[in-house]
Amino acid sequence: MSVPIWAKRLTELRKAKDLTQEEVRAYLKSKGVDAAKGTYSRWESGTNEPTYYALNVLADYYGVSTDWIFGREEYGQENKLRTERH
Repeated sequence: MSVPIWAKRLTELRKAKDLTQEEVRAYLKSKGVDAAKGTYSRWESGTNEPTYYALNVLADYYGVSTDWIFGREEYGQENKLRTERH
């Protein structure tokens, strides 16, 4: 089973900011997202899907669009992430 693009991008975004899954989970909880222990890791593996609200919170947190997370925007933020890493 292949990992969905949105799951790969959530992982990429978290790692680009040098955050742990627990740090992201704590942020989500502070914004009212029901993020039980293990929830975020299941999102990154693609075994569970985040809610629309959770995706919007994550997009705002990482400074990207939900279209980019879903792979509907191919440029822009992806190039920005690569530039910021170097």
